[in-house]
Amino acid sequence: MEERFSVSKVVEDGLCVKCGTCVSVCPKNAIILELKTNIGTFCPKVDESICNLCGFCTESCPGQSVDFIQLTRNIFKKDPQKPHIGNFINCFIGYSCDNDIRYNSSSGGVITAMLIQALDMGIINGAVLTRMKKDIPLEPEPFIARTRQEIIEATGSKYCPVPLNIMVKDLLRTNVGEKFAIVGLPCHLHAIRKLEMINKKLKNKIVIHIGIICSKCPSFLATKYLLNRYSVELEMIENIKYRGGGYPGGMTIILKGGEEKNIAFLDYYDTSFGQFFSPIRCRLCIDFSAELADISVGDVFYCQLDKIDKIGSSLIIARSVEGEKFLSDTNVALNIKTESIEDFINGCKWNIIFKKSDIVMRGFLLGNKLPKYTTYATPKPNIKMRVNILFFLLVYRFGNKISNNKKLWIILRYYGMFIKYAGNLFIK
Repeated sequence: MEERFSVSKVVEDGLCVKCGTCVSVCPKNAIILELKTNIGTFCPKVDESICNLCGFCTESCPGQSVDFIQLTRNIFKKDPQKPHIGNFINCFIGYSCDNDIRYNSSSGGVITAMLIQALDMGIINGAVLTRMKKDIPLEPEPFIARTRQEIIEATGSKYCPVPLNIMVKDLLRTNVGEKFAIVGLPCHLHAIRKLEMINKKLKNKIVIHIGIICSKCPSFLATKYLLNRYSVELEMIENIKYRGGGYPGGMTIILKGGEEKNIAFLDYYDTSFGQFFSPIRCRLCIDFSAELADISVGDVFYCQLDKIDKIGSSLIIARSVEGEKFLSDTNVALNIKTESIEDFINGCKWNIIFKKSDIVMRGFLLGNKLPKYTTYATPKPNIKMRVNILFFLLVYRFGNKISNNKKLWIILRYYGMFIKYAGNLFIK
């Protein structure tokens, strides 16, 4: 008989992705999410006196395992044309026709525009999104948006842990016949797709899955490090927005009293903030482009910045028949043009190959147990790329250790600057 265990073991093994799924699926309500300020992220806490080891939490957990072959065949009814990026039908670059939405989004405002249009057309009754809490501006708040204004409130990237899937329980409680979109990172969608194979009610509720292309997600410590660097006290903050103001835009910190502090994206999302504060588990993920989404959306950083419209544009990959139809139905709100999938693959080669290759080596060098992945064979990196990956992992692990010690933050920026310039000699 197979041994059953709770998500406590997943956490102990360093495999939890902080998605919140376990909280929603526990029939005993034995799991809560705790904010661990010392490591800057959420962690599930299991009440062992209530837990009966039913296995629901681990069965749906994306941190422990993901069977990409089974899920891909179940979702798309076929194997992917290009295993390193998953199934796709069409690829586009586009932006919202609403200039305010476009300018105030992370890139082109595509997700916001599509969802508002779908809501207006009655395709969906709402969407599972994330906004920052009004009373605790540094913490995210997953919620079900049911109005245009609520969708706009969720505009923009959230560079912090988001337990999006705590909303699964709320979704299942919505009215019979209501349909929803969900917008999440690859790890969020891994769990949702696993759950949909178990729970047909959830599958019927979610009519469109929009995935955000993701290389890693910084911890809350990243934001605190940044505020420390720019001499902003936590109690001074009224609101915070990580992206917006054109492309690539920047962070806007609204202080109590109305004063704003603006930090250009390329000034703050440096090696320190963007790399060293990401959890080790992010470095063990093999899904960069949100392969299990109906539609994947992301930045177009693979293009040269001087060739990108400064107001903002987004990459859009329609993967499923449902995704293609959703995009077709809502594209009246968008200005889009066809993009070569090969340009995307070539431009994001580093992220794609890093995610797909040498996971055993990654686990060994990072000192972490490995998730159980069942996936398709993908192209192997050449010697130069392997050297690049090795170099990155070694400097990342040391930088990650520094990032978890506030007393060492004073040297972190300079370490990041050194690695950035040294890396240019190796990583091309």
